[in-house]
Amino acid sequence: MSYRSKHPLKVVAEVTIWQGHSPEQVKVMKDGVAKLEEEGIEAIED
Repeated sequence: MSYRSKHPLKVVAEVTIWQGHSPEQVKVMKDGVAKLEEEGIEAIED
């Protein structure tokens, strides 16, 4: 997915230490998205 802005962005820093979600957390999130899709609820995209 491409993220674009109507206005210029200023990069002020770089994240050098980042810890992602655990595989268990990712599974729970993906399961939640799949459930919403089954119910016909789509993501909000503004």
